[in-house]
Amino acid sequence: KIDETHKQIEQKKEEIVVLEDKVLARKDIMRKRMVSVQNSSNTSLVVEVVVESKNFADFLQRMNAVSTILEADKEILRLQEQDLRQIEEDKKTIDEKEASLVVDKQKLAKAQAELQDNLKKRQDNLQTVQAKYNEVASQLNLAAEEKAKIESNMKAVQETIAREQEAARIAAEERAKAEAAAKAEQEALAKAQAEIAEKQKQEKASKPAEPVANNNSKVEPAQPEPSSKPTAGGKEIYVEATAYTADPAENGYAPGQQVFSAWGHYNLTANPGMKLIAVDPKVIPLGKTVNVEGYGVAIAADTGGAIKGNRIDVLMPDKGSSSQWGRKIVKVTILN
Repeated sequence: KIDETHKQIEQKKEEIVVLEDKVLARKDIMRKRMVSVQNSSNTSLVVEVVVESKNFADFLQRMNAVSTILEADKEILRLQEQDLRQIEEDKKTIDEKEASLVVDKQKLAKAQAELQDNLKKRQDNLQTVQAKYNEVASQLNLAAEEKAKIESNMKAVQETIAREQEAARIAAEERAKAEAAAKAEQEALAKAQAEIAEKQKQEKASKPAEPVANNNSKVEPAQPEPSSKPTAGGKEIYVEATAYTADPAENGYAPGQQVFSAWGHYNLTANPGMKLIAVDPKVIPLGKTVNVEGYGVAIAADTGGAIKGNRIDVLMPDKGSSSQWGRKIVKVTILN
């Protein structure tokens, strides 16, 4: 609108210039006419026309000419007045347009100020939104990291549960194997005890008869063997118990050799699950049946270089069971 007002003002100024040029030109014509009128009045002009007319027709022509001249002067005056009025009106229009232009410029300045203020507010809002966005993005990143940690922890827990389940399954299998081995050991122990009883019976039967003494000779009582020295039944002692297996390497044998017990010559390789312990014969005599706490009823039928004093080695069917037994203090009850 301001540009349009500027164009209208410039157009009016151009129109005023054109009108002023016309007015200036008419002023020159009117100046010359005024000089002519001063030199010759209109009355003398009419008298001159009447006197100098040759006839009535010439008179009429001359009067028409005079009338035309006078009308032309009037028209010049009328146009001059009209153009002067138009110039004043155009100037007034220009003043109004310029006043309107000032108002429009003030409105424009106000609008620009409001626009600038709104722009600043939008920029402030944008900065606030950007800060909020950054905060939310940061929280999302933290949430993603926390989610990753939780997922990692859940995965670790699941893996732990899986391992524990697998360990429980293996333990159940080992327990079943141990129970089966215990059953086999009990059967082997019963068999071993039967063999011991049979061997003792055979040894007693194969013992040579004592010679008959004469009347003058003194009969000496038979001395019991040290290994068969009786021990009070139910005697309890506490010992340090470790474990071993029928592995040849653990018992000083070459790889592939059969392992036999030190007493009774039991084949440990063939019967790795039998209930048998290695002892120090000074503490627990060989051949004794004992009950070992946490192990069960066994026969004391083996020895070892490190088995001295109140210490025993319990026979285990495999290295896993041996490792699981470890080293512990147990109560041993001598049953016979």
